Amino acid sequence: MRSRVSLSILALRDPFLPLAPDVVPGGRGGGRGRGGPLGYWSEQAEVFKNRPHFRGVLQGVAMFGCLVAGRLVQTVAQQVAEDKFVFDLPEYESVNHVVVFMLGTIPFPEGMGGSVYFCYPDENGVAVWQLLGFVTNEKPSAIFKISSLKSGKGSHHPFGAMNIPQTPSVAQIGISVEMLEILAQQTPVASAAVSSVDSFTEFTQKMLDNFYNFASSFAVTQAQMTPNPSEAFIPANVVLKWYENFQRRLAQNPLFWKT
Repeated sequence: MRSRVSLSILALRDPFLPLAPDVVPGGRGGGRGRGGPLGYWSEQAEVFKNRPHFRGVLQGVAMFGCLVAGRLVQTVAQQVAEDKFVFDLPEYESVNHVVVFMLGTIPFPEGMGGSVYFCYPDENGVAVWQLLGFVTNEKPSAIFKISSLKSGKGSHHPFGAMNIPQTPSVAQIGISVEMLEILAQQTPVASAAVSSVDSFTEFTQKMLDNFYNFASSFAVTQAQMTPNPSEAFIPANVVLKWYENFQRRLAQNPLFWKT
């Protein structure tokens, strides 16, 4: 039967460190050597403190989240290595943008951040990895455009030895925890960045469509109009003319409204 001390250590230990021989069921040691269980974990704590070790999940608390529009938020990543995490993206062909963010439960260790990669299987089922960008304590979330990244060549990546299974129609978002100095030397795929101008243009176009459709839904013919001296009426063709002019100017210069 395990001692109370052993059970306490099992409950409090780092879930990603190996069990000490003293506390493994059926293991050897019986509290002897290395000063017993407490001595073993003291040594492990010293090793942990003196090496660039990273634990992405502490006592079952997740660190990263992944969001695709129209889908549930993912907050449980697969930890494929001590400092590497992967989210699956089923039916990735229909995904245009993906958001990667920190949950706020655990910050990066000082001087560290996360590089974010997109991986998809090519026609031969070989994983193609592309660097999207980064998340850090100072920038805990980022949105990436992946609609144009589903073909072409991959880039250097740190997931080569992970042996992550590749399934048709399932891509991955990988997060690798690295030193900030290393992140600063990496160059993300240019087309993965989401332009603020593109986002503004898309919003403006949606707003125009919504306004025009809303206003048009109240259109009536002159014969259907009920005279009302307190109301002013605007011809539908005036709204249509404004709508078309605004669209044309927006296409020529998304920031024309600033001048």
